[in-house]
Amino acid sequence: MCFEAFLHFAGMLIAWYGLLRHLGLTLIRFLLSKLVLLGLFTFITYELIHFTSLGSFRQRWYELFLFVHVTLQVTALVLLWFHRHTSRPYVGIALGIFLTDRLLFRLCLKTTTIHTTLTVLEDGETVLVSSN
Repeated sequence: MCFEAFLHFAGMLIAWYGLLRHLGLTLIRFLLSKLVLLGLFTFITYELIHFTSLGSFRQRWYELFLFVHVTLQVTALVLLWFHRHTSRPYVGIALGIFLTDRLLFRLCLKTTTIHTTLTVLEDGETVLVSSN
């Protein structure tokens, strides 16, 4: 998705260079237009999600990864919603999937309690986890 967004941005730069530049639209004015700026912020947000999702980051700072991942995803969906009106059905579907996942998690998994026992084995390094 990030690669496709990059190709989309590159295509927009080519369109600016080949067409809009000749009509007097400077690169700065093009990049600072509402449509392009929302797209750039969306792209940056998804790139940050990608880099913070890498295993090295996730393993070291899982709680930060989780917070950043959810926060940036919501931010990216809001930005994408305003970037282009044709993206709204896809944003709505993504939001529906997210809310369904959270609802099912809260209703089914989060309410389930599993009792376990932990036993340190004779070698002093192995932990046995038992559950019914």
